[in-house]
Amino acid sequence: MQIIESEQIEIIETIGYPIYNLLANWADFQHTEKPKLGYDSKSAVFSSGGIHSVSDWEDSQEVQKWNSVDGAFSSLCSRSHVHKAAIMQFYGLSGAVFRFPRGGYKQAVIDAHDMFAVLLRQHNVVF
Repeated sequence: MQIIESEQIEIIETIGYPIYNLLANWADFQHTEKPKLGYDSKSAVFSSGGIHSVSDWEDSQEVQKWNSVDGAFSSLCSRSHVHKAAIMQFYGLSGAVFRFPRGGYKQAVIDAHDMFAVLLRQHNVVF
C-alpha cells in the first residue's frame, strides 16, 4: 500500500519528528552492510581489544544503538504482527503486501509508533 506524501507528512507530524528520524535512520542502517568489528578468529594479528580512535568508539556506539532498536523491534514483533507490518511498510523494510484492519493503515502506523516508543524506552534508547 502506497500512501501519498501529504498523508505521510500528517503521520510524521502526529508521531513526532524525533522518533521518525530515529526509525528512518534505523531503516537506512538495515539496508547497509553490517560492519564487522575485530579480527577474524584465524587472524595472525594480535589486538589489545581496545578502541583505537574516536571514530572507532563512535562506530561501536552506533552499532550498539541500532542493536537496541532491533531488540525493541523484536519485542514489538512478538506483541503485534499488525504493528510490525505497519512499521515495516512505513519505512520500506519489506516488499511484501500486508492487510491491515478496517481502522486503516494510517491508524495502525500511529499506534505502532506509540507502542514502539514505549519499547524503545524499555531498551534504553533515547530519541
